[in-house]
Amino acid sequence: FWLKPCQFGSQTNTAFCCSPSQLSARLSCRMARTAEPLDAYWDEGYESGAAPEEWYCDHETLKTALSWAFGPVDVDAAAQQAARPSTVTAVVATTAMAPPLLLSVGCGRSALFSGWADARVAQVVAIDNSLPALRGRGVSAVEMLAADAFRLPCRDSTFDGAVDKGTIDWVVLSLIIAEDRNERLAALRAEFLRVLHPGGRLVVVNGLGGTDEDPLGFLTEDTGEAAWDSVATRRLEGLAQNYRCHRLVRGSG
Repeated sequence: FWLKPCQFGSQTNTAFCCSPSQLSARLSCRMARTAEPLDAYWDEGYESGAAPEEWYCDHETLKTALSWAFGPVDVDAAAQQAARPSTVTAVVATTAMAPPLLLSVGCGRSALFSGWADARVAQVVAIDNSLPALRGRGVSAVEMLAADAFRLPCRDSTFDGAVDKGTIDWVVLSLIIAEDRNERLAALRAEFLRVLHPGGRLVVVNGLGGTDEDPLGFLTEDTGEAAWDSVATRRLEGLAQNYRCHRLVRGSG
């Protein structure tokens, strides 16, 4: 159980708390309840086909960085085992006793982590505030939820990891002249800290690394010593030097 009732504007989301595997059956009604107001800009982009399927790079390009962020994962071997019912227990045993629960933030139509979900390496919940983006996603074991990253309809300390690829960059740049920019970025940071359990990892794939708008700035600003146990960064191979992967490990505070 990981969803929680949430207040969105004048409406209350009274969604039942349920596991990711129960989510798909209720997806159509859930999307209408938890993603208001929707961002018309991205709706139009996905409806017209102008929005790209992948931002920055695909999962294959990120393999090395994701192995660094989460530890090595042999998806092909896990998929072969998962296809055999008799070896499901072995798959679970090789993925830290149980598949971790990962949050994919601003997923759009990206196939990021679809392979992990299909191979049962992880349970993946992908969120976006654009219904056209979610409706256009390919079939996979990834669970979808229409939601706002600033107000996640999830209980505290839910996820083992949260991954963003480009969404935080978009937020940072779209708020660059907003009077309440600092407050809104602080609220986004607080939401990530809230839904990650101690030891959980926030992995940010971004194209602003090393610039004044690097998301690492607001993510580590005024968070106190206990917010993040560790913060590390690595360059993304094959991309320009400002493309980086940040890994922040949630502290116990």
